[in-house]
Amino acid sequence: MQFMQTKKVLLGYSLSLLLAVSSWNMAAYADSTQWSNLISEGEAAYKVRALDQAESKFSEALKMCDAINFPDAKVLEESRGITLNDLALVLDSRDTKESDDKAIKMYREAIEAKQRAGSSNASILPVMNNLAKLQYKQKNYKDSIETFQTALKLAEGEEKLDQLNRSRLLNALSAVFTDSNELDRAEQSLREVLAIQEKIGEPKSVQIARNNLSVVLRKKGNDTEAQKLLETNTQDGNETPSSLTNLARVLREQQKFEEADPLLRKAVKLVEASPEPHDKELIVALNNLAMVQREQANFDEALAIYKKVEPLQAKIGASDAEKLSMETNFGVVLDTIGNYDEARPHLEKALALCEKVDGVASKNYATCLYNLKELFLHMDDYANAEIYMKKVLEIHKAQNGANDAEVGRDLNELALIYRQSGKISESEPTFKDAIAISEKGGDATAGDLSVDLNNLARLYRQQGRYADAEPLYKKSLSIKERLYGADDPQVAATLRNYANLLEDMGRANEAKEMNSRARKIEEKAGE
Repeated sequence: MQFMQTKKVLLGYSLSLLLAVSSWNMAAYADSTQWSNLISEGEAAYKVRALDQAESKFSEALKMCDAINFPDAKVLEESRGITLNDLALVLDSRDTKESDDKAIKMYREAIEAKQRAGSSNASILPVMNNLAKLQYKQKNYKDSIETFQTALKLAEGEEKLDQLNRSRLLNALSAVFTDSNELDRAEQSLREVLAIQEKIGEPKSVQIARNNLSVVLRKKGNDTEAQKLLETNTQDGNETPSSLTNLARVLREQQKFEEADPLLRKAVKLVEASPEPHDKELIVALNNLAMVQREQANFDEALAIYKKVEPLQAKIGASDAEKLSMETNFGVVLDTIGNYDEARPHLEKALALCEKVDGVASKNYATCLYNLKELFLHMDDYANAEIYMKKVLEIHKAQNGANDAEVGRDLNELALIYRQSGKISESEPTFKDAIAISEKGGDATAGDLSVDLNNLARLYRQQGRYADAEPLYKKSLSIKERLYGADDPQVAATLRNYANLLEDMGRANEAKEMNSRARKIEEKAGE
């Protein structure tokens, strides 16, 4: 099973590689036929995901290790290491906390057994990789990093095989660094991967290394180098769906939708033309294309794409996380184009999936609640909008603290719902709470403060409290002029609101001057 695990481990050993490097051979256990048969039967069961049968076979093989007359103690320890690793893989595949904890213990025991047997580094590396990968899955980043670093020491050497093993380990380690927000270390690991692959790797491996490095560089804000790496991957007719998709993502983030669109369409065609099974890759390509259509307001095409994705997900047995993304995207587009009755079941299903995937205390769950809040607002269902907004607020308070800027924005949203539903007595103090948080943030939340002030001023104007509204409009206008410049469209919007107040106050000449200034800004922006 040391051979067949290659589909499971992050290291990505190929069958031929393992056959080349393994220090043991089943022929060495010719006098242990029963044990060998149990291992073979367990491997066959594991391949078809018959986990109960595989676990039974490997457990029986483990019990036999002490009873069989192996040639010597080292052979016994090697056989024990093989069996423990195989059994750990089965437990690992069950994806429960109890089974994962047992698998961790068995991987460690397998490594110790192989070390006592004097096994080669190449024989120990796959087991160590399995352990590091499971620690990563458990979000135990510290232990995973330590295990990968120990494995890297075993993979030291100048031979091609050593370098390839080192490249695979570094690539896996970079994922741990990325998820634990150690982006400098992730970048360093991936630069070494790229250097190794450019020296000894295949062109496709070099492309993958560039792609992975570009992802980390983008997370660090180094979009220029990331884009250059991705553009290199699309030169000389060597485009792959992933390289096209990644480059399109960079362009999309730069609002260059017209450049991103053809790249994604080409990625979809390349995947569809592939002779190998490609449903998962096609789903990724279609989802990215749909996103660009949404951002270009091509909602009908986005919906048509999502309708293609839905049966593909059912065909491959998509994970709950993948279904969550699909239901959210589908629901948001339907909401945007006003198909509220169709949008609601998708967004409610997304909420249920998010509860399973991330839990009810997560920020992702808050996002799903927020999407439903938006839907109910569009339906003029203020009661439900209020309920969901309050839940969002509770999560963000628990996550970030009561004085966080995101909490301030939530309070502003809740105050707007109160105002729209006629709950004026609740709206005013909630706006004031939002303003208090924004004021504490200084320049970092000055933009939020200008919005909060504008909204409270509008509430006062609706109540006829003109004297209370005017200083708020003045302050909001001053902040926006300082932040965005005197000719920004956001300044024009505040000028229009202020002008409406001045008209209500009978100060028509001042209102006319403000409207005139706002019009000039709007005309300039439209040129």
